[in-house]
Amino acid sequence: MTRIRSAGPLPAVLLATAALVLAGCGGSDNESNGSRSTPKNLDQAVSQCLDQAKQLPDAQSRNTAEEACKAAKSGNTTKVKEAAKKQCLDALKQVPDGPQKDQAKKRCEAIQ
Repeated sequence: MTRIRSAGPLPAVLLATAALVLAGCGGSDNESNGSRSTPKNLDQAVSQCLDQAKQLPDAQSRNTAEEACKAAKSGNTTKVKEAAKKQCLDALKQVPDGPQKDQAKKRCEAIQ
């Protein structure tokens, strides 16, 4: 049985997206989140998210994470979905041909 390797930078994208969500869910205004303070509003949360996204070493992951940050503010998820779909399909280039790759490709293409 062939095992599909990790999607590579995709977990970093999910982590960056989760960071935005967590950044917006802080406690009191005086609490700090590690070395960063908890954002007091959406603009600050998006700014922190973008700062963290810019630190990702992989350009494609960085782009996907930045689009996720922007989508949190605008509510428009079209660009983040397009970036995630492209990253998913690009990650499949490393997977050997076979039924697992075909199934994974269908899942990537289902991102709309």
